[in-house]
This record gives sequence, structure tokens and C-alpha cells, in this order.
Amino acid sequence: MLHIGQEQFPAGDLCHRRIHTQTTAETLGMLGRIIQTLNGVQEFNRKRMPEREVAVDGQLSNWAWQENEGAHRLAYIDNRYQHTPV
Repeated sequence: MLHIGQEQFPAGDLCHRRIHTQTTAETLGMLGRIIQTLNGVQEFNRKRMPEREVAVDGQLSNWAWQENEGAHRLAYIDNRYQHTPV
């Protein structure tokens, strides 16, 4: 059995909340980084399927956007163990 620990992010850093507190330019930059990351996952899958495939949920509540001294860090939050109904 494998257990994976995950950082807990401040609620205000979750992307679905950040879109309400940022400027339009900041939000577009954040969304651009998310889309760029999702495109990278798609490219990874294209090169490795059918042997290997990675699935990522693109909804904003699964992403955190943190500021640190003018730089930004994008983090994906894996919440599959919360038994969210599909």
C-alpha cells in the first residue's frame, strides 16, 4: 500500500476562489498556466498511450495558485480519495 502526503493550501489560493480576487490580467495568466500544463499532460499521453496514460481533472477547484515574492507557483490538488461522486 502506498500513502501519499499532500500540502494543504490556504483557501484563498485555490483557483476557483482566486478568479474573484485577481485582476483580469492575473486571472488570464493563471488560466494560461493551467492550460499549458494540461496540454503537457495531453502530449505525454499522446506519446505513451496505450501503455501509460495520466488523467488530470481540469476544474479550477483542483488547482492552487500561490504568489511568492512576485513569482507564481501552480499546484495540482489530487482529491480522488474524498469519494466525490462522479
